[in-house]
Amino acid sequence: MHTSRQQTLICSREKSGAINCPGQCACIEIIAGDPEPHRYICQARSTGASDFNVRRLSWSTRVDFCARNLPLTTLAAFFECAFPNQVSVPGARVYATVSNDLDDVTLAEVAKMAGLLTSGQE
Repeated sequence: MHTSRQQTLICSREKSGAINCPGQCACIEIIAGDPEPHRYICQARSTGASDFNVRRLSWSTRVDFCARNLPLTTLAAFFECAFPNQVSVPGARVYATVSNDLDDVTLAEVAKMAGLLTSGQE
């Protein structure tokens, strides 16, 4: 009999173990000036604006970013909350996932690396 176990992934930057998910996840850590540095994105959660304090983010905000098999559409939904009507997913990438560790990059660079189309960048 085959038993399936759900593996919990912890963001490589999160030392307290407070941020984890059963896969398909990402965390964004603001490098400077943020009293709540982690923004957590997970397929199992809503990515609505009420879940994240995204109003103070800008395309030039510098972050550390890590993702493990995160659906690109979930990342796009997070960016849509921060930057309404400025983010699109190319049709050929609708089913794509994002897996990457990036240090000291802008949110614009994260979006570009993931293959999202953006407009209105600062």
